Amino acid sequence: MMVERTNGPSVLPAARRARNRLSGALLTALASAFGGQGCVPHAPPPMTASRYTGSALSDAEAAQIVHTSWEVLQTSDGGDDVSCDVGNLRGGPVGSVTTFTTPSGVVNVKADYDAIAARDRVVSVVDQINWCDGNETLGPVLGCSDQSGTHMVVVRDDPSAEGILWAHEYGHTRGNVHRGDPSAVMNPYVVSTARRVNSSECANYQR
Repeated sequence: MMVERTNGPSVLPAARRARNRLSGALLTALASAFGGQGCVPHAPPPMTASRYTGSALSDAEAAQIVHTSWEVLQTSDGGDDVSCDVGNLRGGPVGSVTTFTTPSGVVNVKADYDAIAARDRVVSVVDQINWCDGNETLGPVLGCSDQSGTHMVVVRDDPSAEGILWAHEYGHTRGNVHRGDPSAVMNPYVVSTARRVNSSECANYQR
């Protein structure tokens, strides 16, 4: 599992952004401890979505977010960015968005995350994530996912970066780890301009 943040001023207050920043050393340690490019992810399941009953996500919104994720990956924006057609994202979620009332929509400890992941939906939308990667002191984050696994938990926040957030978290489930390029989808700070995917990341997305 890895941790995501959005540092755009329209998304989080400056004080919270400052609190939420992870040091490069910690990010490196987390990547080493919880998997990396050498991990072989499971075969991708069909895209499905669920939401905590207090979190808003319609079928149409889920389909649009997933399609936007596909567009971000499929579009080459120059530099080392490649056109990465991820067929599992192209058609959007399969079926309707389901709802759940238990477990709660707040992830405070590992047991909360595990209980949500056990619902067998690829994406689960919750109200708040306060735990990820074994760290309960990070403060609110926008996403947490299984590294080389099958599940991701997200919070709805900035519409302009939502497709990138989902693409980023999905990248972790396919074995991708954080990298420092601020224009990369796998940059730990998720912003609307973080759209680039290199060839090795694309290979993970497509396997």
